[in-house]
Amino acid sequence: VNLIASSNNGCVSNIAIPTFVYPIPVANFTNTAVCVNKPPMYFIDISTISNGTINNWEWNFGDGNVGNFPLPSNNYPLSGSYDVQLIVTSDQNCKDTTSLPIVVDPKPTALFTTDIIEGCSPVCINYTDNSTANSVSVDTWFWNLGNGEANTNQNPTTCYINDDNINDMNYSVTLIVKNDKGCYDTITKTDLITSWHNPISLFTATPEEVNMYEAEISTFNNSTGADSYAWNFGDSTYSTEFEPLTIYGDTGVFNIVLAVSTLNNCVDTSNQEIKITPVISVYIPNAFTPNGDGSNDGFFYKGYGIDISTTQFSIFDRWGTLIYYTENNTPWNGTYKGKTAVQDSYTYTFRCKDVFGEQHEYIGHFLLLK
Repeated sequence: VNLIASSNNGCVSNIAIPTFVYPIPVANFTNTAVCVNKPPMYFIDISTISNGTINNWEWNFGDGNVGNFPLPSNNYPLSGSYDVQLIVTSDQNCKDTTSLPIVVDPKPTALFTTDIIEGCSPVCINYTDNSTANSVSVDTWFWNLGNGEANTNQNPTTCYINDDNINDMNYSVTLIVKNDKGCYDTITKTDLITSWHNPISLFTATPEEVNMYEAEISTFNNSTGADSYAWNFGDSTYSTEFEPLTIYGDTGVFNIVLAVSTLNNCVDTSNQEIKITPVISVYIPNAFTPNGDGSNDGFFYKGYGIDISTTQFSIFDRWGTLIYYTENNTPWNGTYKGKTAVQDSYTYTFRCKDVFGEQHEYIGHFLLLK
Protein backbone atom coordinates (compact mmCIF):
# COMPACT_ATOMS: atom_id res chain seq x y z
CA VAL A 1 0.00 0.00 0.00
CA ASN A 2 1.53 3.34 -1.09
CA LEU A 3 0.75 6.63 0.70
CA ILE A 4 1.82 9.96 -0.93
CA ALA A 5 1.46 13.10 1.20
CA SER A 6 1.78 16.69 -0.17
CA SER A 7 1.98 19.95 1.87
CA ASN A 8 0.46 23.30 0.88
CA ASN A 9 3.92 24.39 -0.14
CA GLY A 10 4.21 21.58 -2.64
CA CYS A 11 6.41 19.40 -0.54
CA VAL A 12 5.82 15.69 -1.19
CA SER A 13 6.61 12.49 0.71
CA ASN A 14 5.56 8.91 0.16
CA ILE A 15 5.75 5.56 2.00
CA ALA A 16 5.05 1.96 0.89
CA ILE A 17 4.02 -0.61 3.54
CA PRO A 18 3.28 -4.28 2.63
CA THR A 19 -0.13 -5.58 3.84
CA PHE A 20 -1.00 -9.30 4.08
CA VAL A 21 -4.58 -10.72 3.64
CA TYR A 22 -4.77 -14.27 5.05
CA PRO A 23 -7.21 -16.91 3.76
CA ILE A 24 -10.19 -17.96 5.82
CA PRO A 25 -10.39 -21.74 6.44
CA VAL A 26 -13.42 -23.69 5.26
CA ALA A 27 -14.87 -25.72 8.15
CA ASN A 28 -16.24 -29.16 7.32
CA PHE A 29 -16.39 -32.64 8.88
CA THR A 30 -17.80 -36.10 8.44
CA ASN A 31 -18.80 -38.76 10.94
CA THR A 32 -19.26 -42.51 11.32
CA ALA A 33 -22.70 -44.08 11.50
CA VAL A 34 -23.58 -45.29 14.96
CA CYS A 35 -26.35 -47.05 16.83
CA VAL A 36 -27.41 -45.75 20.20
CA ASN A 37 -26.13 -48.83 21.98
CA LYS A 38 -22.86 -49.01 20.07
CA PRO A 39 -20.89 -45.88 20.97
CA PRO A 40 -18.89 -43.89 20.28
CA MET A 41 -19.53 -41.86 17.14
CA TYR A 42 -16.25 -40.73 15.56
CA PHE A 43 -15.90 -37.32 13.89
CA ILE A 44 -13.33 -36.64 11.15
CA ASP A 45 -12.25 -33.07 10.42
CA ILE A 46 -12.08 -32.44 6.65
CA SER A 47 -11.74 -28.65 6.87
CA THR A 48 -9.47 -26.97 4.28
CA ILE A 49 -7.42 -23.81 3.91
CA SER A 50 -5.73 -22.46 0.80
CA ASN A 51 -2.62 -21.25 2.58
CA GLY A 52 -1.35 -21.88 6.04
CA THR A 53 -2.60 -24.43 8.56
CA ILE A 54 -5.55 -25.08 10.84
CA ASN A 55 -4.42 -25.44 14.41
CA ASN A 56 -7.51 -25.18 16.54
CA TRP A 57 -10.85 -27.02 16.59
CA GLU A 58 -13.86 -26.28 18.72
CA TRP A 59 -16.58 -28.92 18.67
CA ASN A 60 -20.08 -28.76 20.09
CA PHE A 61 -21.68 -32.20 19.74
CA GLY A 62 -25.24 -31.03 20.26
CA ASP A 63 -25.79 -32.95 23.49
CA GLY A 64 -23.88 -30.64 25.82
CA ASN A 65 -20.51 -32.25 25.21
CA VAL A 66 -17.62 -30.40 23.57
CA GLY A 67 -14.19 -31.29 22.21
CA ASN A 68 -11.03 -29.74 20.78
CA PHE A 69 -9.33 -32.50 18.82
CA PRO A 70 -9.31 -32.93 15.07
CA LEU A 71 -10.58 -36.53 15.34
CA PRO A 72 -12.85 -36.61 18.40
CA SER A 73 -15.52 -39.07 19.45
CA ASN A 74 -18.69 -38.72 21.44
CA ASN A 75 -21.08 -41.12 23.18
CA TYR A 76 -24.72 -40.31 22.54
CA PRO A 77 -27.06 -41.67 25.22
CA LEU A 78 -30.22 -41.43 23.11
CA SER A 79 -31.08 -42.03 19.50
CA GLY A 80 -32.17 -39.11 17.38
CA SER A 81 -30.84 -36.14 15.39
CA TYR A 82 -28.20 -33.76 16.79
CA ASP A 83 -26.80 -30.48 15.36
CA VAL A 84 -23.03 -30.63 15.59
CA GLN A 85 -21.00 -27.38 15.29
CA LEU A 86 -17.33 -27.11 14.34
CA ILE A 87 -15.27 -23.89 14.57
CA VAL A 88 -11.81 -24.07 13.04
CA THR A 89 -9.05 -21.46 13.47
CA SER A 90 -6.00 -21.03 11.25
CA ASP A 91 -2.45 -20.22 12.31
CA GLN A 92 -3.28 -16.58 11.49
CA ASN A 93 -6.31 -16.71 13.81
CA CYS A 94 -8.80 -16.81 10.93
CA LYS A 95 -11.98 -18.70 11.76
CA ASP A 96 -14.85 -20.48 10.07
CA THR A 97 -17.91 -22.23 11.48
CA THR A 98 -20.15 -25.02 10.18
CA SER A 99 -23.13 -26.86 11.65
CA LEU A 100 -24.31 -30.22 10.35
CA PRO A 101 -27.05 -32.58 11.54
CA ILE A 102 -26.03 -36.11 12.53
CA VAL A 103 -28.30 -39.09 13.25
CA VAL A 104 -27.87 -41.68 16.01
CA ASP A 105 -29.86 -44.71 14.88
CA PRO A 106 -32.19 -46.45 17.34
CA LYS A 107 -31.47 -49.99 18.49
CA PRO A 108 -34.12 -52.71 18.53
CA THR A 109 -35.31 -54.16 21.81
CA ALA A 110 -34.73 -57.92 22.06
CA LEU A 111 -37.54 -59.78 23.82
CA PHE A 112 -38.89 -63.33 23.71
CA THR A 113 -41.19 -65.73 25.54
CA THR A 114 -41.54 -69.50 25.76
CA ASP A 115 -44.55 -71.77 26.06
CA ILE A 116 -42.96 -73.68 28.97
CA ILE A 117 -39.65 -73.45 30.80
CA GLU A 118 -39.29 -76.89 32.40
CA GLY A 119 -40.21 -80.52 31.96
CA CYS A 120 -38.99 -84.11 31.96
CA SER A 121 -36.24 -84.82 29.47
CA PRO A 122 -36.56 -84.36 26.58
CA VAL A 123 -38.38 -81.09 27.20
CA CYS A 124 -39.31 -79.36 23.92
CA ILE A 125 -39.67 -75.58 23.95
CA ASN A 126 -41.43 -73.28 21.49
CA TYR A 127 -39.88 -69.80 21.41
CA THR A 128 -41.80 -66.67 20.38
CA ASP A 129 -39.93 -63.52 19.35
CA ASN A 130 -41.46 -60.37 20.87
CA SER A 131 -38.68 -57.98 19.84
CA THR A 132 -39.50 -54.43 18.72
CA ALA A 133 -37.59 -52.74 15.89
CA ASN A 134 -37.81 -49.10 17.03
CA SER A 135 -37.49 -48.43 13.31
CA VAL A 136 -39.14 -50.14 10.35
CA SER A 137 -38.52 -53.79 11.11
CA VAL A 138 -36.37 -56.46 12.69
CA ASP A 139 -34.75 -58.44 9.89
CA THR A 140 -32.23 -60.74 11.59
CA TRP A 141 -32.47 -63.14 14.53
CA PHE A 142 -29.68 -65.17 16.04
CA TRP A 143 -30.47 -67.59 18.86
CA ASN A 144 -28.03 -69.39 21.11
CA LEU A 145 -30.39 -71.91 22.64
CA GLY A 146 -27.97 -73.17 25.29
CA ASN A 147 -28.01 -76.81 24.19
CA GLY A 148 -25.35 -76.42 21.53
CA GLU A 149 -27.89 -75.35 18.92
CA ALA A 150 -27.80 -72.03 17.09
CA ASN A 151 -30.86 -70.92 15.13
CA THR A 152 -31.73 -68.01 12.84
CA ASN A 153 -35.49 -68.54 12.68
CA GLN A 154 -37.70 -65.89 14.19
CA ASN A 155 -39.61 -68.43 16.30
CA PRO A 156 -37.55 -71.58 16.74
CA THR A 157 -38.35 -74.85 18.50
CA THR A 158 -35.81 -77.07 20.20
CA CYS A 159 -35.63 -79.95 22.65
CA TYR A 160 -33.37 -80.26 25.68
CA ILE A 161 -32.12 -83.78 26.39
CA ASN A 162 -30.81 -84.50 29.87
CA ASP A 163 -28.76 -87.69 29.87
CA ASP A 164 -28.01 -87.40 33.58
CA ASN A 165 -30.31 -89.71 35.53
CA ILE A 166 -29.68 -88.02 38.86
CA ASN A 167 -29.33 -84.26 38.33
CA ASP A 168 -31.55 -81.70 36.60
CA MET A 169 -29.93 -79.54 33.90
CA ASN A 170 -30.33 -75.78 33.36
CA TYR A 171 -29.83 -73.92 30.08
CA SER A 172 -29.28 -70.21 29.37
CA VAL A 173 -30.76 -68.71 26.19
CA THR A 174 -29.51 -65.67 24.23
CA LEU A 175 -31.29 -63.77 21.44
CA ILE A 176 -29.56 -61.17 19.25
CA VAL A 177 -31.76 -59.14 16.89
CA LYS A 178 -30.89 -56.59 14.17
CA ASN A 179 -33.22 -53.95 12.75
CA ASP A 180 -33.24 -52.41 9.29
CA LYS A 181 -30.89 -49.65 10.52
CA GLY A 182 -28.21 -52.28 11.13
CA CYS A 183 -28.45 -51.86 14.90
CA TYR A 184 -28.34 -54.83 17.29
CA ASP A 185 -29.68 -55.68 20.71
CA THR A 186 -29.01 -58.72 22.89
CA ILE A 187 -30.96 -60.39 25.67
CA THR A 188 -29.75 -63.34 27.75
CA LYS A 189 -31.95 -65.23 30.17
CA THR A 190 -29.71 -67.20 32.52
CA ASP A 191 -30.78 -70.73 33.51
CA LEU A 192 -34.10 -70.17 31.78
CA ILE A 193 -34.83 -73.78 30.80
CA THR A 194 -34.74 -76.75 33.18
CA SER A 195 -34.68 -80.29 31.80
CA TRP A 196 -35.59 -82.58 34.68
CA HIS A 197 -33.72 -85.87 34.93
CA ASN A 198 -35.43 -89.14 34.20
CA PRO A 199 -34.90 -91.95 36.69
CA ILE A 200 -33.87 -95.45 35.64
CA SER A 201 -36.03 -98.34 36.76
CA LEU A 202 -33.96 -101.49 37.25
CA PHE A 203 -34.54 -104.53 39.44
CA THR A 204 -34.19 -108.28 39.69
CA ALA A 205 -36.68 -110.68 41.20
CA THR A 206 -35.57 -114.09 42.44
CA PRO A 207 -36.11 -116.89 41.96
CA GLU A 208 -37.41 -116.44 38.41
CA GLU A 209 -39.08 -119.87 38.45
CA VAL A 210 -40.33 -121.63 41.53
CA ASN A 211 -43.03 -124.15 42.40
CA MET A 212 -46.27 -123.22 44.05
CA TYR A 213 -45.16 -124.43 47.47
CA GLU A 214 -42.12 -122.11 47.51
CA ALA A 215 -43.73 -119.07 45.94
CA GLU A 216 -41.96 -116.32 47.94
CA ILE A 217 -40.23 -113.87 45.61
CA SER A 218 -37.53 -111.38 46.70
CA THR A 219 -36.85 -108.14 44.84
CA PHE A 220 -33.57 -106.28 44.52
CA ASN A 221 -33.99 -102.64 43.51
CA ASN A 222 -31.10 -101.19 41.47
CA SER A 223 -32.96 -98.08 40.25
CA THR A 224 -31.23 -94.68 40.16
CA GLY A 225 -32.48 -91.12 40.43
CA ALA A 226 -35.91 -92.06 41.78
CA ASP A 227 -37.82 -90.69 44.76
CA SER A 228 -40.75 -93.13 44.85
CA TYR A 229 -41.43 -96.71 43.80
CA ALA A 230 -44.61 -98.50 42.71
CA TRP A 231 -44.61 -102.29 42.31
CA ASN A 232 -47.28 -104.28 40.45
CA PHE A 233 -46.79 -108.01 40.95
CA GLY A 234 -49.25 -109.05 38.26
CA ASP A 235 -51.63 -110.78 40.64
CA SER A 236 -53.56 -107.70 41.81
CA THR A 237 -51.11 -107.04 44.62
CA TYR A 238 -49.02 -103.88 44.90
CA SER A 239 -46.32 -102.28 47.02
CA THR A 240 -44.53 -98.95 47.44
CA GLU A 241 -41.61 -100.35 49.44
CA PHE A 242 -38.07 -100.11 48.12
CA GLU A 243 -37.46 -103.90 48.01
CA PRO A 244 -40.65 -105.75 48.92
CA LEU A 245 -41.24 -109.49 49.29
CA THR A 246 -44.29 -111.09 47.71
CA ILE A 247 -45.86 -114.52 47.95
CA TYR A 248 -47.95 -115.78 45.06
CA GLY A 249 -51.12 -117.69 45.90
CA ASP A 250 -51.58 -119.29 42.51
CA THR A 251 -49.61 -120.78 39.66
CA GLY A 252 -48.92 -118.99 36.40
CA VAL A 253 -46.62 -116.54 34.69
CA PHE A 254 -46.65 -113.14 36.38
CA ASN A 255 -45.20 -109.92 35.01
CA ILE A 256 -43.68 -107.82 37.79
CA VAL A 257 -43.57 -104.13 36.87
CA LEU A 258 -41.60 -101.48 38.76
CA ALA A 259 -42.53 -97.86 38.02
CA VAL A 260 -40.16 -95.30 39.55
CA SER A 261 -40.74 -91.55 39.62
CA THR A 262 -39.05 -88.35 40.72
CA LEU A 263 -40.48 -85.45 42.70
CA ASN A 264 -41.27 -83.83 39.32
CA ASN A 265 -43.19 -86.94 38.19
CA CYS A 266 -40.62 -88.08 35.64
CA VAL A 267 -41.22 -91.83 35.30
CA ASP A 268 -39.46 -94.94 34.10
CA THR A 269 -40.64 -98.56 34.19
CA SER A 270 -39.07 -102.00 33.93
CA ASN A 271 -40.51 -105.47 34.17
CA GLN A 272 -39.57 -109.10 34.73
CA GLU A 273 -41.58 -112.31 34.37
CA ILE A 274 -41.85 -114.77 37.24
CA LYS A 275 -43.08 -118.32 36.74
CA ILE A 276 -44.88 -120.13 39.52
CA THR A 277 -45.09 -123.76 38.46
CA PRO A 278 -47.72 -126.16 39.73
CA VAL A 279 -46.81 -129.32 41.56
CA ILE A 280 -48.62 -131.92 39.40
CA SER A 281 -50.55 -134.37 41.54
CA VAL A 282 -52.63 -137.18 40.00
CA TYR A 283 -54.26 -139.94 42.05
CA ILE A 284 -55.78 -142.97 40.34
CA PRO A 285 -57.14 -145.76 42.59
CA ASN A 286 -56.11 -149.39 42.21
CA ALA A 287 -59.66 -150.80 42.60
CA PHE A 288 -63.32 -149.86 42.56
CA THR A 289 -66.65 -151.59 43.24
CA PRO A 290 -69.44 -150.59 40.83
CA ASN A 291 -72.20 -152.30 42.85
CA GLY A 292 -74.58 -149.38 43.13
CA ASP A 293 -74.16 -148.83 46.85
CA GLY A 294 -73.17 -145.23 46.29
CA SER A 295 -69.63 -145.78 47.45
CA ASN A 296 -66.72 -146.19 45.06
CA ASP A 297 -69.09 -146.88 42.15
CA GLY A 298 -67.04 -145.03 39.51
CA PHE A 299 -63.45 -145.33 38.42
CA PHE A 300 -61.73 -142.02 37.77
CA TYR A 301 -58.74 -139.88 38.64
CA LYS A 302 -58.22 -136.92 40.92
CA GLY A 303 -55.66 -134.33 39.93
CA TYR A 304 -54.18 -130.97 40.78
CA GLY A 305 -52.32 -128.55 38.52
CA ILE A 306 -53.66 -130.06 35.30
CA ASP A 307 -55.58 -128.53 32.43
CA ILE A 308 -58.92 -130.36 32.59
CA SER A 309 -59.68 -129.55 28.96
CA THR A 310 -56.72 -131.67 27.81
CA THR A 311 -57.47 -134.93 29.67
CA GLN A 312 -57.76 -138.28 27.84
CA PHE A 313 -58.79 -141.24 30.03
CA SER A 314 -58.74 -144.74 28.50
CA ILE A 315 -59.46 -148.19 29.99
CA PHE A 316 -58.45 -151.52 28.42
CA ASP A 317 -59.28 -155.12 29.36
CA ARG A 318 -56.58 -157.69 29.79
CA TRP A 319 -56.56 -158.40 26.04
CA GLY A 320 -55.95 -154.72 25.17
CA THR A 321 -59.47 -153.93 24.01
CA LEU A 322 -60.50 -150.34 24.60
CA ILE A 323 -63.65 -150.59 26.67
CA TYR A 324 -63.91 -146.99 27.87
CA TYR A 325 -62.66 -143.57 26.77
CA THR A 326 -63.55 -140.06 27.89
CA GLU A 327 -62.35 -136.50 27.40
CA ASN A 328 -65.17 -134.92 29.35
CA ASN A 329 -64.21 -136.00 32.85
CA THR A 330 -66.88 -138.69 33.26
CA PRO A 331 -65.94 -141.62 35.53
CA TRP A 332 -66.26 -145.20 34.22
CA ASN A 333 -69.29 -146.87 35.75
CA GLY A 334 -67.99 -150.42 35.20
CA THR A 335 -70.08 -151.30 32.10
CA TYR A 336 -69.14 -152.22 28.58
CA LYS A 337 -71.64 -152.17 25.75
CA GLY A 338 -74.47 -151.75 28.24
CA LYS A 339 -73.47 -154.73 30.39
CA THR A 340 -71.58 -154.89 33.66
CA ALA A 341 -67.96 -155.74 33.02
CA VAL A 342 -66.57 -158.86 34.58
CA GLN A 343 -64.54 -158.75 37.73
CA ASP A 344 -60.99 -158.63 36.53
CA SER A 345 -57.80 -156.61 36.27
CA TYR A 346 -57.88 -153.71 33.82
CA THR A 347 -55.33 -151.24 32.44
CA TYR A 348 -55.72 -147.46 32.21
CA THR A 349 -53.89 -144.65 30.47
CA PHE A 350 -54.34 -141.09 31.53
CA ARG A 351 -52.93 -138.24 29.44
CA CYS A 352 -53.10 -134.54 30.27
CA LYS A 353 -51.27 -131.24 30.09
CA ASP A 354 -50.41 -129.09 33.04
CA VAL A 355 -51.30 -125.42 33.21
CA PHE A 356 -48.11 -124.52 31.31
CA GLY A 357 -48.88 -126.93 28.45
CA GLU A 358 -46.43 -129.69 29.38
CA GLN A 359 -47.68 -133.16 28.45
CA HIS A 360 -48.00 -135.90 31.11
CA GLU A 361 -48.97 -139.56 30.81
CA TYR A 362 -49.90 -142.11 33.53
CA ILE A 363 -50.31 -145.89 32.92
CA GLY A 364 -51.43 -148.38 35.54
CA HIS A 365 -53.60 -151.36 36.58
CA PHE A 366 -56.68 -151.60 38.76
CA LEU A 367 -59.21 -154.19 39.84
CA LEU A 368 -62.94 -154.19 39.19
CA LEU A 369 -64.51 -155.90 42.21
CA LYS A 370 -68.08 -157.02 42.65
